[in-house]
Amino acid sequence: MDDDRPAGAREDPATTPSGPILSAGVGAAPVEWTPARPAPARVDEVADGLVVVGVGTRVAAYLLDVFILGWIAITIDLALRSSAAQANVISPTVITVIGVGYFVLSWISPWSATPGQRLAGLRVVDATSLGPIGFGRALVRALLLGWAFDLLSFAVPYGSFIGMILLFYSFGLLATAMTNPRRQGLHDRLTRTLVIRPKLASPAPLALGCVLALVLVFAAPFIILAVGGDALQRQLNVPTASSQP
Repeated sequence: MDDDRPAGAREDPATTPSGPILSAGVGAAPVEWTPARPAPARVDEVADGLVVVGVGTRVAAYLLDVFILGWIAITIDLALRSSAAQANVISPTVITVIGVGYFVLSWISPWSATPGQRLAGLRVVDATSLGPIGFGRALVRALLLGWAFDLLSFAVPYGSFIGMILLFYSFGLLATAMTNPRRQGLHDRLTRTLVIRPKLASPAPLALGCVLALVLVFAAPFIILAVGGDALQRQLNVPTASSQP
Protein backbone atom coordinates (compact mmCIF):
# COMPACT_ATOMS: atom_id res chain seq x y z
CA MET A 1 0.00 0.00 0.00
CA ASP A 2 1.39 3.35 -1.05
CA ASP A 3 2.24 5.99 1.55
CA ASP A 4 -0.12 8.98 0.88
CA ARG A 5 1.72 11.29 3.36
CA PRO A 6 3.49 14.33 1.96
CA ALA A 7 7.16 13.93 1.27
CA GLY A 8 8.10 16.29 4.11
CA ALA A 9 6.08 14.26 6.59
CA ARG A 10 7.80 10.99 5.89
CA GLU A 11 10.02 9.60 8.66
CA ASP A 12 13.72 10.07 8.31
CA PRO A 13 15.42 6.76 9.17
CA ALA A 14 18.36 8.69 10.67
CA THR A 15 16.12 10.49 13.20
CA THR A 16 13.65 7.74 13.93
CA PRO A 17 14.17 6.49 17.51
CA SER A 18 15.26 2.88 17.57
CA GLY A 19 15.11 2.34 21.31
CA PRO A 20 12.25 0.72 23.19
CA ILE A 21 8.93 2.51 23.01
CA LEU A 22 7.44 3.74 26.26
CA SER A 23 3.75 3.67 27.02
CA ALA A 24 3.45 7.35 26.00
CA GLY A 25 4.77 6.48 22.58
CA VAL A 26 8.09 8.34 23.05
CA GLY A 27 11.45 6.76 22.34
CA ALA A 28 13.59 5.99 25.42
CA ALA A 29 16.20 8.64 26.19
CA PRO A 30 19.82 7.45 26.01
CA VAL A 31 21.36 6.66 29.37
CA GLU A 32 24.62 8.44 30.17
CA TRP A 33 27.33 6.19 31.58
CA THR A 34 31.02 6.40 32.37
CA PRO A 35 33.22 3.44 31.55
CA ALA A 36 34.74 1.92 34.67
CA ARG A 37 38.48 2.25 35.07
CA PRO A 38 40.33 -1.01 34.63
CA ALA A 39 41.39 -2.53 37.91
CA PRO A 40 45.16 -2.61 38.54
CA ALA A 41 46.90 -5.81 37.64
CA ARG A 42 48.04 -6.19 41.28
CA VAL A 43 46.64 -4.73 44.44
CA ASP A 44 50.12 -3.98 45.80
CA GLU A 45 51.25 -2.15 42.64
CA VAL A 46 52.09 1.48 43.53
CA ALA A 47 53.34 2.57 40.11
CA ASP A 48 53.88 1.16 36.66
CA GLY A 49 56.09 -1.88 37.19
CA LEU A 50 56.70 -1.20 40.92
CA VAL A 51 55.12 -3.17 43.75
CA VAL A 52 55.20 -3.12 47.54
CA VAL A 53 57.60 -5.65 49.02
CA GLY A 54 56.21 -8.46 51.14
CA VAL A 55 57.19 -8.92 54.77
CA GLY A 56 58.97 -12.21 54.15
CA THR A 57 61.32 -10.73 51.57
CA ARG A 58 62.07 -7.76 53.81
CA VAL A 59 62.87 -10.00 56.78
CA ALA A 60 65.18 -12.18 54.67
CA ALA A 61 67.05 -9.13 53.38
CA TYR A 62 67.35 -7.71 56.91
CA LEU A 63 68.71 -10.99 58.31
CA LEU A 64 71.30 -11.04 55.54
CA ASP A 65 72.36 -7.51 56.50
CA VAL A 66 72.56 -8.56 60.14
CA PHE A 67 74.73 -11.48 59.07
CA ILE A 68 77.12 -9.10 57.28
CA LEU A 69 77.23 -6.83 60.32
CA GLY A 70 77.80 -9.87 62.51
CA TRP A 71 81.03 -10.71 60.74
CA ILE A 72 82.14 -7.09 60.99
CA ALA A 73 81.31 -7.14 64.70
CA ILE A 74 83.30 -10.35 65.30
CA THR A 75 86.33 -8.89 63.52
CA ILE A 76 86.20 -5.63 65.50
CA ASP A 77 85.61 -7.43 68.78
CA LEU A 78 88.60 -9.73 68.32
CA ALA A 79 90.83 -6.83 67.30
CA LEU A 80 89.83 -4.63 70.23
CA ARG A 81 89.95 -7.39 72.84
CA SER A 82 93.55 -8.13 71.94
CA SER A 83 94.65 -4.48 72.19
CA ALA A 84 92.28 -2.43 74.40
CA ALA A 85 91.78 -2.81 78.14
CA GLN A 86 88.21 -1.41 78.01
CA ALA A 87 87.14 -3.64 75.11
CA ASN A 88 83.89 -4.65 76.86
CA VAL A 89 82.66 -1.05 76.55
CA ILE A 90 84.44 0.16 73.42
CA SER A 91 83.67 -2.81 71.20
CA PRO A 92 79.83 -2.78 71.51
CA THR A 93 79.75 0.99 71.09
CA VAL A 94 81.86 0.92 67.94
CA ILE A 95 79.82 -1.96 66.51
CA THR A 96 76.51 -0.13 67.13
CA VAL A 97 77.75 3.07 65.51
CA ILE A 98 78.93 1.08 62.50
CA GLY A 99 75.55 -0.67 62.31
CA VAL A 100 73.64 2.62 62.26
CA GLY A 101 76.00 4.03 59.63
CA TYR A 102 75.65 0.86 57.56
CA PHE A 103 71.89 1.33 57.15
CA VAL A 104 71.90 5.13 56.87
CA LEU A 105 74.58 5.29 54.19
CA SER A 106 72.92 2.45 52.28
CA TRP A 107 69.52 4.15 52.22
CA ILE A 108 70.88 7.52 51.05
CA SER A 109 73.09 5.90 48.41
CA PRO A 110 72.12 5.91 44.70
CA TRP A 111 70.62 2.43 45.19
CA SER A 112 68.47 3.45 48.23
CA ALA A 113 69.04 -0.03 49.65
CA THR A 114 71.35 -2.07 51.83
CA PRO A 115 73.45 -4.87 50.30
CA GLY A 116 70.88 -7.42 51.45
CA GLN A 117 68.02 -5.42 49.97
CA ARG A 118 69.85 -4.91 46.68
CA LEU A 119 69.99 -8.67 46.11
CA ALA A 120 66.19 -8.65 45.80
CA GLY A 121 65.92 -5.32 43.98
CA LEU A 122 64.41 -3.54 47.00
CA ARG A 123 64.44 0.25 47.46
CA VAL A 124 63.56 2.40 50.49
CA VAL A 125 61.77 5.46 49.09
CA ASP A 126 59.45 8.29 50.07
CA ALA A 127 55.92 6.92 50.49
CA THR A 128 54.36 9.71 48.40
CA SER A 129 56.80 10.62 45.64
CA LEU A 130 58.61 7.24 45.52
CA GLY A 131 61.84 9.24 45.42
CA PRO A 132 64.95 8.83 47.59
CA ILE A 133 65.01 9.87 51.24
CA GLY A 134 67.51 12.18 52.93
CA PHE A 135 70.02 11.67 55.71
CA GLY A 136 67.69 12.80 58.49
CA ARG A 137 64.90 10.38 57.69
CA ALA A 138 67.37 7.56 57.06
CA LEU A 139 68.93 8.13 60.50
CA VAL A 140 65.55 8.21 62.27
CA ARG A 141 64.44 5.10 60.38
CA ALA A 142 67.58 3.22 61.43
CA LEU A 143 67.09 4.19 65.07
CA LEU A 144 63.41 3.20 64.94
CA LEU A 145 64.42 -0.11 63.42
CA GLY A 146 65.90 -0.99 66.80
CA TRP A 147 69.38 0.46 66.85
CA ALA A 148 68.29 3.10 69.37
CA PHE A 149 67.85 0.32 71.94
CA ASP A 150 71.38 -0.88 71.25
CA LEU A 151 72.69 2.59 72.00
CA LEU A 152 70.62 2.78 75.20
CA SER A 153 71.90 -0.58 76.40
CA PHE A 154 75.39 0.93 76.77
CA ALA A 155 74.22 4.11 78.49
CA VAL A 156 72.17 2.55 81.30
CA PRO A 157 72.98 -0.26 83.75
CA TYR A 158 70.01 -2.34 82.58
CA GLY A 159 71.42 -3.74 79.36
CA SER A 160 69.66 -7.11 79.59
CA PHE A 161 66.32 -5.41 80.29
CA ILE A 162 66.79 -3.19 77.24
CA GLY A 163 67.57 -6.30 75.23
CA MET A 164 64.23 -7.85 76.20
CA ILE A 165 62.42 -4.67 75.22
CA LEU A 166 64.20 -4.77 71.86
CA LEU A 167 63.00 -8.33 71.28
CA PHE A 168 59.33 -7.47 71.88
CA TYR A 169 59.72 -4.23 69.92
CA SER A 170 61.02 -6.18 66.91
CA PHE A 171 57.95 -8.42 66.97
CA GLY A 172 55.81 -5.30 67.21
CA LEU A 173 57.41 -3.85 64.08
CA LEU A 174 56.80 -7.12 62.29
CA ALA A 175 53.14 -7.16 63.34
CA THR A 176 52.53 -3.56 62.24
CA ALA A 177 54.02 -4.33 58.84
CA MET A 178 51.98 -7.49 58.35
CA THR A 179 48.68 -5.76 59.18
CA ASN A 180 49.26 -2.74 56.93
CA PRO A 181 48.00 -2.89 53.30
CA ARG A 182 51.22 -1.28 52.05
CA ARG A 183 53.35 -3.37 54.41
CA GLN A 184 54.52 -0.27 56.29
CA GLY A 185 55.81 -0.99 59.76
CA LEU A 186 55.83 1.58 62.54
CA HIS A 187 59.27 2.80 61.45
CA ASP A 188 57.98 3.23 57.88
CA ARG A 189 54.91 5.20 58.91
CA LEU A 190 56.76 7.54 61.26
CA THR A 191 59.36 8.34 58.59
CA ARG A 192 56.88 8.29 55.65
CA THR A 193 58.85 5.65 53.78
CA LEU A 194 57.91 2.68 51.63
CA VAL A 195 59.85 -0.39 50.51
CA ILE A 196 59.27 -1.23 46.85
CA ARG A 197 60.80 -3.38 44.13
CA PRO A 198 60.38 -3.93 40.38
CA LYS A 199 57.50 -6.27 39.65
CA LEU A 200 59.73 -8.60 37.62
CA ALA A 201 62.64 -8.64 40.09
CA SER A 202 63.90 -12.15 40.73
CA PRO A 203 64.24 -13.42 44.33
CA ALA A 204 66.97 -15.87 43.29
CA PRO A 205 69.97 -13.67 44.27
CA LEU A 206 68.55 -13.09 47.74
CA ALA A 207 67.81 -16.79 48.17
CA LEU A 208 71.36 -17.66 47.11
CA GLY A 209 72.74 -15.09 49.55
CA CYS A 210 70.72 -16.60 52.40
CA VAL A 211 72.00 -20.09 51.56
CA LEU A 212 75.61 -18.89 51.56
CA ALA A 213 74.99 -17.12 54.88
CA LEU A 214 73.73 -20.36 56.43
CA VAL A 215 76.79 -22.22 55.20
CA LEU A 216 79.06 -19.59 56.73
CA VAL A 217 77.13 -19.70 60.00
CA PHE A 218 77.91 -23.39 60.35
CA ALA A 219 81.53 -22.74 59.37
CA ALA A 220 81.88 -19.70 61.64
CA PRO A 221 83.24 -21.51 64.75
CA PHE A 222 86.06 -23.06 62.76
CA ILE A 223 86.89 -19.77 61.03
CA ILE A 224 86.91 -17.88 64.34
CA LEU A 225 89.20 -20.43 65.94
CA ALA A 226 91.55 -20.27 62.97
CA VAL A 227 91.68 -16.47 62.80
CA GLY A 228 91.35 -15.41 66.44
CA GLY A 229 92.33 -18.47 68.39
CA ASP A 230 95.14 -16.74 70.29
CA ALA A 231 92.94 -13.81 71.27
CA LEU A 232 90.23 -16.16 72.51
CA GLN A 233 92.75 -18.14 74.51
CA ARG A 234 94.06 -14.98 76.15
CA GLN A 235 90.49 -13.92 76.94
CA LEU A 236 89.80 -17.28 78.57
CA ASN A 237 93.25 -17.30 80.24
CA VAL A 238 94.12 -20.58 78.57
CA PRO A 239 97.88 -21.02 78.08
CA THR A 240 98.95 -21.49 74.48
CA ALA A 241 101.46 -24.07 73.32
CA SER A 242 104.13 -21.39 72.85
CA SER A 243 103.73 -20.12 76.43
CA GLN A 244 104.28 -23.55 77.99
CA PRO A 245 107.83 -24.43 79.19
